[in-house]
Amino acid sequence: MLDKAGPVLNSIISINPDAIQIAEELDRELKAGKSRGPMHGIPVILKDNIDTHDKMPTTAGSRALKNSYPLKDSFLAKRLREAGAVILGKANLSEWANFRGQMSTSGWSGVAGQTKNPYDLSRNPCGSSSGSAVAVAASLTMVAIGTETDGSIVCPSQANGIVGIKPTVGLVSRSGVVPISFTQDTPGPMGRTVRDAAICLGVLVGVDSADEKTLASKGQYFTDYARFLNKDGLNNYFRSLGGAAPVKNVEELIAFNKGDSLELKYFNQRFLELAQKKGDLSTEDYRLSLAKLFKGSKNSLQGDLLFQ
Repeated sequence: MLDKAGPVLNSIISINPDAIQIAEELDRELKAGKSRGPMHGIPVILKDNIDTHDKMPTTAGSRALKNSYPLKDSFLAKRLREAGAVILGKANLSEWANFRGQMSTSGWSGVAGQTKNPYDLSRNPCGSSSGSAVAVAASLTMVAIGTETDGSIVCPSQANGIVGIKPTVGLVSRSGVVPISFTQDTPGPMGRTVRDAAICLGVLVGVDSADEKTLASKGQYFTDYARFLNKDGLNNYFRSLGGAAPVKNVEELIAFNKGDSLELKYFNQRFLELAQKKGDLSTEDYRLSLAKLFKGSKNSLQGDLLFQ
């Protein structure tokens, strides 16, 4: 296994022994024209404080729970399975999500040892969801699920060069997730691209009677967050302000800055000028650039997620 070969990353605690069998079944379904949802066949790794009812324990990184097998899936694991995801395994983490004692090290657990930053093994992988972030950064999975109480999704995402989304508390259920704070805990998606993370978020959300915080989100959430990636910047925003807007497009903003006594006193507006020369997201140049960005991924599981 890549995670245990060569430079040891220690990002994974356990592997789902049924993952290949599940993936093969999903492949057969897809060939038969059946898709379970937006993540059909997509590999996912869960932080090991998230319950799954399968052959993997949920340890929270603690040796005390190394043989603890939950009686049912967490709400979010159930949502992922319903959407067709393949739960590959469980990610290493700061033991008890870093809620055990003082002077702890990010990404260390008694079960799996120290998670390493894949870009520099001597660097801090940051946050208790470090295993989830490292697994994504090292291409061991398409997306992973982390949890955050205070920085445990956003910090490892930043440190390992990936995209992490910390949802508003109550948007994603915490039932079946080892708790720290009722008012602050939330699971969230982590991926290599904003689109991947946004698609995964749409799968995770939902009202769960076992988590009263989610009741407030009833009727307030979306199942497709990727659609919001297609608003094309400032011009669209200015149009939303109506006819009384002080500036109505980027061209007018550039002109305003040129005539203002302070705006260009210390630095230029080169990025605005470059943006003004570009078209919107429907232009051929943009579409070609996007295609080059994801070149080579159409024949992979990544392609299934990005190009549907």
